Amino acid sequence: MGQVPVVSLAALENPAQQAELEAACRCWGFFHLVDHGLDANQLEQLLGQMRAFFGLPQENKRRIERTEDNPWGYFDRELTKNRRDWKEIFDVGRTEAVGPLAGSVPQWPAGLDGFRDAVMSWYRACEAISFRLLETIKRTRIELF
Repeated sequence: MGQVPVVSLAALENPAQQAELEAACRCWGFFHLVDHGLDANQLEQLLGQMRAFFGLPQENKRRIERTEDNPWGYFDRELTKNRRDWKEIFDVGRTEAVGPLAGSVPQWPAGLDGFRDAVMSWYRACEAISFRLLETIKRTRIELF
């Protein structure tokens, strides 16, 4: 077994890098993305805000608990093999009015200045990278299945 494939986002227009992406998708199903341009300061802001959120009292976090109808929000009762995990989750995504995620609306904790901005800034940056990767896969006709 080899090493996890490395794909450079900055070199994605290079046909050799596109071949690396295709091989990673076809043979591994995942890869390590480098040269993505994500800002280290932006990540530090996000991590600081997440520490503040997860440091809140349980009752504050549960005020924005995800539900069966809305998967965005806080959750702390995840199960693995019918046993409760020792983790907390904050899920976020787009507001969705139609489709399989209809009714999904991001929920935000009260009193955490900067939390929403930090989370959404990171979300948008990662979303842009995801769309760029998907566009490359589509444009170069990489067959994943």
